[in-house]
Amino acid sequence: EGDEIVVGAMATHEEIARSLFLRRLAPVLCDAAAEIGSVQIRERGTIGGNVVNASPAADLVPPLQVLDAKLVLRTGTGERRLPIELFAQGPKATQLRPDELLVEVRFPRPLPAEIHLFQKVGARRALACAKISLAFRARVDGDVLRGVRLAWGAVAPTVVRARQAEAILEGSAVRADVVARAVEAAVAAISPIDDVRSTAWYRRTTCAALLRRALGATLLA
Repeated sequence: EGDEIVVGAMATHEEIARSLFLRRLAPVLCDAAAEIGSVQIRERGTIGGNVVNASPAADLVPPLQVLDAKLVLRTGTGERRLPIELFAQGPKATQLRPDELLVEVRFPRPLPAEIHLFQKVGARRALACAKISLAFRARVDGDVLRGVRLAWGAVAPTVVRARQAEAILEGSAVRADVVARAVEAAVAAISPIDDVRSTAWYRRTTCAALLRRALGATLLA
């Protein structure tokens, strides 16, 4: 619709993963959807369910945060639009009111030639809940980065936007000193725990490696 991309809440993970339209405009979302479970799970699970479940490890929420998505929450008498960052308040806790339904996810149409990356680390290469995930979005303008967005999953009570790291990278060239400061800020934004899936130490160490990998990919764009 105009300058907005609209995804219905009942769109399945498999529909998103296979969508050529979304692949062209928001590949970070398609890549994340393709990482969810098995084909059978992706054919049944929906973007609305992934968001409303409010799991810190939800695969679609980091991409939606870097896409600056808003949720359309509707009642019998009206609707409101809420930035996705404000929706989850903790594991399984949201701002959804008893009389509301999530009906749409909307985000601004990304600019051409953006770099979109989704990285997920689990106990195995497929059919795994995330230990850590990273969604990254930027564009290269000459030798500097613009429009930098990055969000972590599974390393805090909710998905986390690393805004201080974004500010360090915005308008900067990908140099060793800039990368070091951005990685330090990005890791400082998380609050991982030791649990059955991983340790806080492993999550912090791996987050640093994932961001360095993402920034390295911008040099090849």
